[in-house]
Amino acid sequence: MQDTWHQIRQLRDERLPVSVEALQARVRQLETMLDVCSYLASSLDLHTVLARINEVSRDVLGASEASIMLLDEERKVLSFDVVTGEAGRRLQGLEVGLGEGIAGRVAESGEPRLIRDCAAEPGHARRFDEVSGFTTRSLLCVPLVAQGHVVGVLEALNKKDGGAFEDEDVDVATGLAQVAAASVMNAKLFARLKDAQAEMVLAGKLAALGTIASGIAHELNQPLTGILGFVQLLQRKLDRETLTPENAGESPAFIEKQVHRMSRIIGHIGTFSHPSPAEHGLVSLDLVVADARTLMDEQLRSHGVHLSVALDAALPTVRGDAVRLEEVVINLLANARDAIDRTGRSSGEIRIAGRLKSDEVLPEVSDTGTGIGPEVLPRIFDPFFTTRERGKGTGLGLSITHGIVRDHGGRIVVESTLGEGTRFSVYLPRAAA
Repeated sequence: MQDTWHQIRQLRDERLPVSVEALQARVRQLETMLDVCSYLASSLDLHTVLARINEVSRDVLGASEASIMLLDEERKVLSFDVVTGEAGRRLQGLEVGLGEGIAGRVAESGEPRLIRDCAAEPGHARRFDEVSGFTTRSLLCVPLVAQGHVVGVLEALNKKDGGAFEDEDVDVATGLAQVAAASVMNAKLFARLKDAQAEMVLAGKLAALGTIASGIAHELNQPLTGILGFVQLLQRKLDRETLTPENAGESPAFIEKQVHRMSRIIGHIGTFSHPSPAEHGLVSLDLVVADARTLMDEQLRSHGVHLSVALDAALPTVRGDAVRLEEVVINLLANARDAIDRTGRSSGEIRIAGRLKSDEVLPEVSDTGTGIGPEVLPRIFDPFFTTRERGKGTGLGLSITHGIVRDHGGRIVVESTLGEGTRFSVYLPRAAA
């Protein structure tokens, strides 16, 4: 009996330290997983997140190298997206077909593979060792699975201690692969969101241009009419063979001036409507308002709206995208015009003011329109929300405006009184000196 108890105590002493070490290792792994998940929540840059997961995978698994390969579903190939070490960098961008090598088979089957001796594994793709100059002795490869679909694989190569990967390493690698797969899906969803946002912004621009098309046509018609008159005058002189440089008068200079004017208007329409990426720089509010008036002045006049502008002298610049800030002004002017139209009166007033308030540049657009009811006010920046008749307006103007202002680090405040009018105040940070 005494011998039995001695054997039990000896067995306990032998196993207890191993169990404690295993538990501590598991705790460290869980802490690492938590750290990676926190990092995932703090960044939307896919490459940065995957690089972090790849480094953690290498360190936690005790691997010499690690890589993450992403699947191109259309072409049915994996490509080395994130690698570690100089040998790994030689593989950057190389591709593996589905079913090719261990990685291709894991991506095809969706099941992890643990290869303790790659030299004895006929399915090992040795061409990558030849390219990288790295000798793969043991390999662990797990799929990145998101919503039931394989989106890539994670590979760990060669234990640093010279041993082979074990079954418990598969569990750790699978957990890290799940985080990586979530990152891939987040990046895809974010990309789709950005595309949808860009389409919405472009739709808002085109809608704005559609509503002011008649005004633009008038702006172009004026110089065309003048040019036509001078051309007819010159033609009559040509017919009478009396045209000389002396009696041509100011006709050529006038025609040139009007052509430049039309070119400027058409060029500005192209710049405004083109779906280009935002380009932030120093922006003058005076120029933004002037450009917006190029597109809106005649359109407002045709609605019986008088527009006045009162910007403080030497107003500081802001840092932002001039075209997008112009879109803010155009949307607010169009919104004010519609509010005035709804009053049923034949005329109305819109005023653009601009001043410096503390460290913020404060452009304001106020109108003498119908005003906004308190029950509607909280919803005016919601996408597709509109109080206009069905088929008139997209309900995107104010939503896009709010998004642009927010993207510029600013805010927009609305004050309105039913029957009297509305004022939109846009607060934008002044540019650093």
